[in-house]
Amino acid sequence: MNKKLIKVIIYVFLFIPTFILTSELSLALVTEIAGFNIRVKRNKNGVIHKKTFDLITGSQRFIFSQDLKKRYINRHGLIRTIHQSDKNKTKEIRGIVILGNSVSVGYPLTEQGNFENTFVNILEKELRKKYNSIDIVNLSNHGLNSWQENIQLVRYLNSHKRFADLPDFEITASLGGIQDFWGFINLISNKEFGKNDFYKANGLMSLKYENEENFFIEVDRASKGNIISSLNLLKKSIITFLNHNSYTLAYIKAFEEKALSVLNKKINNEIKPTNSYQTLEEIVLNKLEISLKDYYQRRTIVIESVLRNLQSINRLNKDGNFLFVYLPTRFGFSKNQPNVSNRFKYNSLTVLDLNILERDYRESLIKAISKFRSIKFYNLANNGSHEWFYDESHYSTKGQKEIANLLYPLFIKEIVNLRIEN
Repeated sequence: MNKKLIKVIIYVFLFIPTFILTSELSLALVTEIAGFNIRVKRNKNGVIHKKTFDLITGSQRFIFSQDLKKRYINRHGLIRTIHQSDKNKTKEIRGIVILGNSVSVGYPLTEQGNFENTFVNILEKELRKKYNSIDIVNLSNHGLNSWQENIQLVRYLNSHKRFADLPDFEITASLGGIQDFWGFINLISNKEFGKNDFYKANGLMSLKYENEENFFIEVDRASKGNIISSLNLLKKSIITFLNHNSYTLAYIKAFEEKALSVLNKKINNEIKPTNSYQTLEEIVLNKLEISLKDYYQRRTIVIESVLRNLQSINRLNKDGNFLFVYLPTRFGFSKNQPNVSNRFKYNSLTVLDLNILERDYRESLIKAISKFRSIKFYNLANNGSHEWFYDESHYSTKGQKEIANLLYPLFIKEIVNLRIEN
């Protein structure tokens, strides 16, 4: 046998695995002795719940962990609230169901071990000072749009009778609205719009991204005996395991993040302010590179889809007490947006572009909803200041308090109306 080939075989099957194993053991020993977990170094109080794929919503759902400190998930895998009622012990329970995405989950406070100070929990605490029969159930989850919120509510209606801690509800509230906007941005940015297959529903339902679809196609093939697909899934499984558990990769990623941070800081200091277009027409024609007619057609598709979802949620509440509250974002609450060059960008769209697009989308949605008096719509999008926000969509500790203050009178009004009617 060729000597070079023998050397290659030795390196591949002996030296490389030995090197990797030695590296893992050494770094694990150093890390544990130092008491420093490289994977959660950003926040020593970090709380990360395990997730699994949810076949009903087509997204991820949480898995409950009793032992996890500062957990923000209850035993049903729902977002935990500070009060939990028991139908077996208390007859008068006024249930309120909250729907939404990561904004109403309370990110990032939930993952910082501070779930009690999310705006939903603050709201529940304040409402219970006036009406101690109130019990909020938070059905929100990361990335849910209005179609998936509708599914979550149906799931609750199919399940809650069996559990003493899941009350009947009188009020349903969808808080956020921004996830459907991102669906709108995806659609107007889609260069393959005209080739969109029927079953994909323009990405406005559960499977929004091509990598998700490809994964489930691979799973289907593997389940039918395709060896290549099975090996691909095994490879992805190994890579995922290493990403989550390897000390070596964790240190490499930490080094890369530090290097990128220094590099980005240098680039940002040299970069000139971004020239953003001032009108919707300029953004559509020059950045999205589609016609205005095409833009309006896509906007109509999204608006009508959202409206159908909201009408369905409204009908699922037998008393018709449904609130849809459009919450503020950092890029959307004001035209005055500082530090544009260094902030979030969606492809070529800056926060100034997103401000114009979001305002046009929101005004169109408001106009459509106004035709249906049964949906109680509240536009809070123009409220805010920059210190309210953790990032472009989520709230800081101060922002959580401010949002709860804005929501409180809306819910009090609804509760008062219910008591009068009853």
